[in-house]
Amino acid sequence: MFYNNLGNVYFKMKRWDEAAEHLNFAVELFRQTENGIDLGNSLGTFGLVYKNKGINKKALPAFEEAIPLLEMFPESQFAKKLLEDFVPAYEQRLADGWVLACRPIAGRPS
Repeated sequence: MFYNNLGNVYFKMKRWDEAAEHLNFAVELFRQTENGIDLGNSLGTFGLVYKNKGINKKALPAFEEAIPLLEMFPESQFAKKLLEDFVPAYEQRLADGWVLACRPIAGRPS
C-alpha cells in the first residue's frame, strides 16, 4: 500500500515520472498478493499518469486491465469511486480515436 499511496501523492503533485515509478512497484506487489481492488487502483492511476503525460498507448492497456478488476467488486464503495475516475478517462481516450486490439470490457460495447 505504501508504494501506491506515494504514487498517488506524486500524481497529485503532477510529478508523473515519480508517480509512475512508485505505482509500478505497487502493481508488482499487488500482482503477487492477488489483491484485485488495490491492483485495479494502481493500474488505473497508472493510466491517469500516462494520460496526463500524453502516452495514450500505455494509458489504454492500464485502464483496460484496471476497470474489469474493479468491476469484480460491485459491493465496494471504494471500487465504485475508482471506476468513476477511471472509466471516463478511458472512454475519453477511445473518443479521441485511441483504439487498441484488446479484450472488451464487460458492460461496454466492443
